[in-house]
Amino acid sequence: CVSAGGAGLAQRCWDVTVEKCRHCVRPGETLASIAAQHNADWMQLYFANPTLPSRNPQVVSPGYNLRLGVLYEVQSGEYLEQIAEKFLVEADNVLSENADLWAESTIEYAPKAPGRSTQLDIAFSASRGLSAGETLTLTLSELAAPDWQGETAMDCETVGTSMHYGPFSKPHIKACSQGLSAPGESCGPGGWGECNYDGEGTIACNVKQCAGGSHPKLGAARWMGGTKKLTIDVVSSIAKSEMVRFVVPRTAGLIYPSRGHPEAKARAVFPVPMKVNVKEGLVPFEMCVVLPVCDPGLSCLYGTDCKISRAVK
Repeated sequence: CVSAGGAGLAQRCWDVTVEKCRHCVRPGETLASIAAQHNADWMQLYFANPTLPSRNPQVVSPGYNLRLGVLYEVQSGEYLEQIAEKFLVEADNVLSENADLWAESTIEYAPKAPGRSTQLDIAFSASRGLSAGETLTLTLSELAAPDWQGETAMDCETVGTSMHYGPFSKPHIKACSQGLSAPGESCGPGGWGECNYDGEGTIACNVKQCAGGSHPKLGAARWMGGTKKLTIDVVSSIAKSEMVRFVVPRTAGLIYPSRGHPEAKARAVFPVPMKVNVKEGLVPFEMCVVLPVCDPGLSCLYGTDCKISRAVK
């Protein structure tokens, strides 16, 4: 915004829209400095812009509409890793050029007891609108646990309990046994429950679970221990910039290292949609891909605005 002058005078503001996969060159910028902003090499930008006014990569005219890569139209059934492999680039590089595919999330671990199962309190602001049927993915490299599937919750301020007799469906979940378990021992999913006697003198696991109610926007959550990824189903539409908070309870059995990790940030990755809903109907979703330089295994077109529909390894 620019002020017209002294106090009380009006301001004039402009919204500047930058075309996807483009960079408007500012004074003092070079191909090298622009490439560094996009985790790329200046040669990648040089080959993507055959009509540069100067053949000197250190001289780029301010205001020049620099092409960063190509626009790729996502095909039915494709996901991020497939697209990255197709263009011989890293998935993180694709994400960095497509802010509408991810959002920063804040994660708080509770209780803060190293080596014990922990509750995850997660919050993120959606960088684009999300529809029912999509999924969110969080990579949580600090955590460890066997595979788990359960429900997200709004909160875990109130906790419900139920008695569970006999073994659990998964062998790693500790149960309570008559004559072998003592009252107060940890048991159940995530070790959150306690062994207790019922009114008839039979010992069982008093299982605890969040009683804060199901989440109106999110449904099932899955933890994959091998890849350390947490995926969450979207069950109701989420508006762009809407702040979403949810809880993954201690029943997931997620554990952080003995040194403790009371607060962390992770990147919530949205799925690559085949189409995006707009008022005019369904339109293809396009993503920007910064191409590698002269890789003999990549068959695609440099220096054009054509939508690349396929690359062959």
